[in-house]
Amino acid sequence: MPLRNVCARMLASTAGAEDDLSNALYALLWRSQITPGTDQVGTVQAISVETGEITWTHEQRAATMSLVATGGGLVFGGDVNGRFRALDQETGEVAAPQQQVPLGGFDQDVIQAEWADSGETLLFEAAEAVGKKSLWTVPREGGEPVRFHEFGSDQIHSGIGVSPDGRWAAYIDRAGDGFFQVFRVPIGGGDPEQITSDPTHKTQPAWSPLGDRIAFTVFSYRAHFWRIHPFSLAR
Repeated sequence: MPLRNVCARMLASTAGAEDDLSNALYALLWRSQITPGTDQVGTVQAISVETGEITWTHEQRAATMSLVATGGGLVFGGDVNGRFRALDQETGEVAAPQQQVPLGGFDQDVIQAEWADSGETLLFEAAEAVGKKSLWTVPREGGEPVRFHEFGSDQIHSGIGVSPDGRWAAYIDRAGDGFFQVFRVPIGGGDPEQITSDPTHKTQPAWSPLGDRIAFTVFSYRAHFWRIHPFSLAR
């Protein structure tokens, strides 16, 4: 899993809500800093599901983004510097040197990328402005990206998914009921379809291997504050 060696000083406040979307949504102000004791922000860790032990760790200066596992023993991932690499899933060693996929004439922020077309195409999500996102495709060697869908989600890191047959892209958008729901759209362009409709917020859609189901995470904006008794701290 990708992790970041970053912590933050946090304050419950809406003082910057007018200018900061994340502050308006979460009512939190924070100041990030690198975790004491390290100068590497990006981390990828492999954890055994049988023992819970960390089997290997890959660290780097740039913050890591999402990962894609394959059936060939490799784990592909990128970072916030736009670099892409392959890691050996058994050892964590870099199996292929990281390289940037050049995006000709593209000046927006890439949020997440997924393989499509049997690995010949990259499908990625971009943030064009606050509350405005879009889906693009580009050949794996790079080139000028092609935008095939726009939507108005204000959820920043909502995730995308590509169906196993390469026909559909799943994404998250705010529906008419005010909740973040799962949608799908044909890769290459077409009319979007809303997949979920229950009254919960969704994020991170992922297709099943057969393409007949979509998994997702449900989250809540509610915040909980706890008071710890001083006797508990003294133990």
